[in-house]
Parts: sequence; C-alpha cells; structure tokens
Amino acid sequence: MELLNPSLASTAPWPGHVLILGAVAVGCALGPIAAAIAGQIGRADALRGCAQAVAEEMTRLGCAAGLSLTEEPDACLHAIAQAGEHVTSMCQDFDARRTLEYEAICDVPLALAARPGMPMPVSEATFALTRHAAAIRPGANAEA
Repeated sequence: MELLNPSLASTAPWPGHVLILGAVAVGCALGPIAAAIAGQIGRADALRGCAQAVAEEMTRLGCAAGLSLTEEPDACLHAIAQAGEHVTSMCQDFDARRTLEYEAICDVPLALAARPGMPMPVSEATFALTRHAAAIRPGANAEA
C-alpha cells in the first residue's frame, strides 16, 4: 500500500519522526480532554489504552509511508511518560481558550491515512473529542 510518494519517505530526516508525530498527537490530543499533563498520559492506566492505540495507528501510518521504523509503539508511550510534568502546547492553548493546532497535530495524520483508506478509528475519535471539548469550553472560539 503506497501512502506517500516513496521519494518523500526516503528523504525523511530520520525514521523516528513518525514516533515523534505519534507522541505529539497522543499527548496533545489527550491532554485537553483528560485534563492530564504529558507524563500522566503515558503512565495512567485509564489513558494508556487510548494512547497505545493512537501510537499503533501512527506507527502503521509511518510503515505505510515506506518508513522503516525501529521503534515500537511502546517507545512512544515511554517518551510521553518521561515528559513528566510537561503541559503540552495544545493543553496550554486549551486552558487559555486559544485556537488549537488541529491542522498540524490531528488533521494531517488523518488526511495522510485517508489517501489509501487506512482506518484510524481511535485517532479519529480522540481528535474529534478534543475538537468538541474545545468548542464547548466556556469562552471558546467557535472551532468545531
């Protein structure tokens, strides 16, 4: 299954960039809806299952793009857990009632997956919940 132009995948700065994309997507999207700091997302049992599923979807996305990934999805969760007390930028924006960075963090991976029809149900649901939470928070801009 070809997701991206193979030349784009071969020029990736390093294969782990999909791992980072996964960590960012998981941490940023779950932070606002769970009111959690980054480290909690990788450690808390209640959030870990969702975070694991999003990381697995992002890993499949990277593999479909032709990247040879050496890291497992668990490495994404480990990276998030190691972030400790870090409040993600999306969580900071959420708390400050600023517009969230949906396009880069949530919409781009889903658009890439949609090209070949790759299902990303957990990512889609997580990102939709984040968008909804932002839209209904008091004093929010209409973003949904």
